[in-house]
Amino acid sequence: MRSASLAAACLYLAAFARSIPVIPSDQSVQPHNHARSVDKATVPRHVSSLTPITSIEPRNGNGSSSSAQRKCGVIQQYFNPTPLQWRNAHTSTWLNIWWEENYASFAQNGGFAGTLGTTFLGDPNFNCKDDGSTSNCDFDACSQMNSSDAAGSDLQQAYYVVQSTNRLHSYFVGLGQALSTSAIGAAMNTPNWAYTFYVDKDVEDITLLKELYNIAITLVAVGAAFAMGPVAASVAAVVAISATSNMFIGGIGAALYATKTHTDNTPQRAAEVGSRLSYLFTESMKELINANNLLMNGSRYGDSGDIRSYLEDGAFVNFQGVDKVSLIDTMSAMLMSTAINYLWKNQKVFIMGGGPCDDSGGIGTGPQEAKICRDGKAWYLYWWKEYSGIQFSRAKKWGHTEKPPGFDELGKGVYAGITVEHIINSSLDAYNSAGYAYTATMARNRAEAAIKNGEKNPAEFGAGWEGIFTIPVCDVGSMVMDAKTKRKEHILKPYGSAHTPQWCGPICSNNPAQYIEFIKAARMEGFQSPTVFCRDN
Repeated sequence: MRSASLAAACLYLAAFARSIPVIPSDQSVQPHNHARSVDKATVPRHVSSLTPITSIEPRNGNGSSSSAQRKCGVIQQYFNPTPLQWRNAHTSTWLNIWWEENYASFAQNGGFAGTLGTTFLGDPNFNCKDDGSTSNCDFDACSQMNSSDAAGSDLQQAYYVVQSTNRLHSYFVGLGQALSTSAIGAAMNTPNWAYTFYVDKDVEDITLLKELYNIAITLVAVGAAFAMGPVAASVAAVVAISATSNMFIGGIGAALYATKTHTDNTPQRAAEVGSRLSYLFTESMKELINANNLLMNGSRYGDSGDIRSYLEDGAFVNFQGVDKVSLIDTMSAMLMSTAINYLWKNQKVFIMGGGPCDDSGGIGTGPQEAKICRDGKAWYLYWWKEYSGIQFSRAKKWGHTEKPPGFDELGKGVYAGITVEHIINSSLDAYNSAGYAYTATMARNRAEAAIKNGEKNPAEFGAGWEGIFTIPVCDVGSMVMDAKTKRKEHILKPYGSAHTPQWCGPICSNNPAQYIEFIKAARMEGFQSPTVFCRDN
């Protein structure tokens, strides 16, 4: 049995909202061919004994304390269900049999959820569609599910399914609300953020831009899995992530890729990136509505199957709701970081280090305000700022290292979830995995493996997750023991025009090929500034 595809719909969040195929009410409908074959002998209670409940009183389910506290008959023993109780009651098998026997009536009852409501709650308004109603997925187990007829044989499984359907609906609604109110929508849909993080020459690199959009959509999927809380690690959110390659079949892919080119030195394209990522959030919210409605209708959604795949093994039977504050903060930080990473990789921003944390290796001292110490080694974040003013001195002519654009905004306001530690750690992990060739596909595969293997969800690392940043890295640690490279004490320098670094050899891993690759990745090909003070240029 395959695991529940809890995040399968979420991998398709960025596709344009597709029309919901409503089953014609005047047409006989047969069960889907993919319905599981089941053995009724394994079900402890007989489906045919189920009868509709006539009491119609939609409430908030059994989640409220008042429902749990008052005596409400035999159903109370099933309150606060767990996935284990779902499995022990063979609820998935029961649901498959009920589905086969009742599928033909989905059309006249408003879909799968509507048939549940009519049959077990006596409520024809229970359909869990996202259509503007705030009560069409509410129910009161005590007053609606406690009749003697329903309690006769199948009450436990019926209650678990109704409860899980309600909780799955709350997941989609909560995630959509979080996306719609996320800070990234407002922060990135203006040109201001682009001017903050982009001041260099405009570099045409459509491939890099497409990588940004690809990883951004993977992050929406990661956020969707994160919104499930502890459930996500134990179910197959990985099914969704593995489907990333299908994300761009819809119109949003074409819209994101329709990138204009610019030849001026303004951050116009950067502003477009922000606008398009904000657009991604808007379209994701629309697609959540589509996903919810298709599943509640009894239809398949994408490659993830119908709603039974999501309810499998009781994955949502005790779902406690979306932590919107945490989700908004996490998604905003991760997606803003991918955009900042894109802007910085179009400039001469890089990471250098690998020597001892106390800077005692004889290779210079980097900027302390942009330093982290990791595994006994110091790493620094740099931006080589080209000098464009009047050249009063030879040093100023060749520029110097400085804080990357927007550095002082990190850790504040809407950028509170992005720090130097995040940037360097994320980039180091990407570099250790794939050098300068880390791609969005690798990020997707890594996220898939993390969720599948029960590791921390990538969203728990925020902007520090591997590959969110892929700033080029040069490991100069081998220079500590090198006796040939000249002026190695000037490899690392603090920020400022009085401290121009001097790279008089293959400083990256003491490897000429590695050094050349770093220079390319850091956008410094043909750039003489780091070597101009060396005797042998």
